[in-house]
Parts: sequence; C-alpha cells; structure tokens
Amino acid sequence: MKEANITMGEMKPAKFALILTIAFVFSLMIANVLQFVVIHQMSLASIVNGLPQAEQDAFLTSTMQKYGHQFRTFKHGALHGFIFSLFAVLPLIGMHCLYENKSVKYVLIHLGYWSVSLMLMGGVICQWT
Repeated sequence: MKEANITMGEMKPAKFALILTIAFVFSLMIANVLQFVVIHQMSLASIVNGLPQAEQDAFLTSTMQKYGHQFRTFKHGALHGFIFSLFAVLPLIGMHCLYENKSVKYVLIHLGYWSVSLMLMGGVICQWT
C-alpha cells in the first residue's frame, strides 16, 4: 500500500466473489497461453503442416513415442514460467509503471508476485498435463 500510495481510508469495500471469479477466468486465460511456452511438444503440429495426413500421423506418432516425455518436469516448467515472467510480464509492468511514475520497488513487488505465480503455474502445467 505504501508503494502504491494508498491509505486504509481510500480502500473501498469490494465485491470479493466477483473479483475472485474474474481473477480465476484471467488465470485460466494465462494458463492457456503458458502451456504453449512450457510444453515443447505443442509445436510439433506446425512442423508437419502441409504434409499429407498419413505422413503427419506417422511423424507425430514416432516423434511423440521417442521424445514425448522429455523436458516434462515441474522444474523445467517453472524455469519457463520464470523466463516468461522476465520477457513478457516485466516489460508490461515496467511500461505501465513508467507512465504512472511508480518506484522500482513497486515494479519488483509485482514482478515477484508474477514470477512466483507463473513458475508454479508453468511447473504444474508441464508436469501434469
């Protein structure tokens, strides 16, 4: 609150059910995009695009049998979640905070939150999907 220049008196009662519902929907949207970042096998279909269907099926089947479970760990997903937070989230937060004249500490607080969130989300997606 100190870094955001908000006092307790300025805090308004919120509709928490609505806030949590919208936050959940936004989290699902983020997870939907993050799966393409943390799971390398998601891009295989683009490699065979344009080939006859039989060749696509043969390539995808053999490749997934051989490499389908490589780099599918919680740790690897967390790494990609962190990289995503640095190269996608930090620039968005940074630009927003530049225009609002916020402090570096404010940026780091938000970056820390999103880094941890995306690391956990990436790890879970990569390990268990």
